[in-house]
Amino acid sequence: MGKSGVSVLIVSFALAVLMAPAQAKNVNGCIDSCFNGVGDAPGHTALRDLCVKRCSEHADSYGAIAYDAESGAVGWSYDFDDSTAAEQFALKNCAEHGDGCKVVVHFWNSCGAVAADDDHFATGLGRNRADAETKALAACGGAGGGKCEIQAWSCALP
Repeated sequence: MGKSGVSVLIVSFALAVLMAPAQAKNVNGCIDSCFNGVGDAPGHTALRDLCVKRCSEHADSYGAIAYDAESGAVGWSYDFDDSTAAEQFALKNCAEHGDGCKVVVHFWNSCGAVAADDDHFATGLGRNRADAETKALAACGGAGGGKCEIQAWSCALP
């Protein structure tokens, strides 16, 4: 093998080494999210195997919710390849209905929700819609909200 072949081999190996931790982090984060706190507890090997298979086969999926508390405008996104694009899409959709939109929650391989009443709003994250909505409602009530209702929800699942 010539010098150029060796150089290409070294560069290819270096790129593979540099990219491996990012890929492993994404898969591990997916697996942790899939387990939802169960971990490697005895009796959960079938769940672990399912999570490993699911997370190894699918790329990460990102979403976001933008909200304007003054006008009540919302915008959301789901199934984007990166968080920046998901946030920009949610902001664009929200801005069509309000001027003070801000991304209030972003998520990957999970769901997000926003709950609000006239004076308070809060967000929640969860494995599914119901979990995210429950957490958003609890957080809104915990912040002093008396009649909190879900304003928006979205899921970005692999």
